[in-house]
Amino acid sequence: MSKNNHRPSIAPLVRSGAYLLIGAAAAILMVFLLFMYQNFYLTLASAGEILILKADLAVETLDETLIEKTEALNQRRVSRQRLDWQKIRDPFHP
Repeated sequence: MSKNNHRPSIAPLVRSGAYLLIGAAAAILMVFLLFMYQNFYLTLASAGEILILKADLAVETLDETLIEKTEALNQRRVSRQRLDWQKIRDPFHP
């Protein structure tokens, strides 16, 4: 009679551990790439857009005399004399 000394094989455990390790590495790589995309690529793209928009700004000279005239007109409108209602005759009571 022969004894059957069958030990459990460790190969399936190693194989499943390797799959878990590869899956974890892939997940970490995906998170790292997402981080790089959001924090570096999008920031650089936004900075490039800002530079393009700054170059497209139109520089206009302001007519200071027109501004002063407008301010003077506004000041005259604001500083009108108020009516003294005591001096105005009441049309309903002669």
